[in-house]
Amino acid sequence: MTATSETGQLASPYVIAAIVFSYAGLITISWFMLVGRTTVNDSGIQQQWVMRREITWEEIRFAKFVPLLFSKRLICFPTRGRPVVFQGGSKELQIAFARISLVYKNRA
Repeated sequence: MTATSETGQLASPYVIAAIVFSYAGLITISWFMLVGRTTVNDSGIQQQWVMRREITWEEIRFAKFVPLLFSKRLICFPTRGRPVVFQGGSKELQIAFARISLVYKNRA
C-alpha cells in the first residue's frame, strides 16, 4: 500500500537500490545452488557451490548433520582448522549426510 500511495513515490533511491541488490543476490545464490555439484566418494566430500569445499575422510574428526527447515547441512570438524559446511540440496544427499554423521557419531 505504501508503494502505491503518494508517500511511496518519495521512497529513497538508496532503499530501492538495496531491495534490488538483495533480490539479485538471492537469485545469484539460488542459481549456484541449482547448478552446484556435491560428490561423496572414497577420498572424501567435495562440493562446488559458490565456493569450492572439500575434505578428506582422514581429516574429519567429527561430523554433524543439521536438518533445518529449508536447508540441510553437514558440518565436518577437521582435526585442525575451521569446520567445513556442506549444503544438502537433494534427498539422496541428505540421506548420505545423515549416514556420514551416524558413522562419525558411532566412532566416538
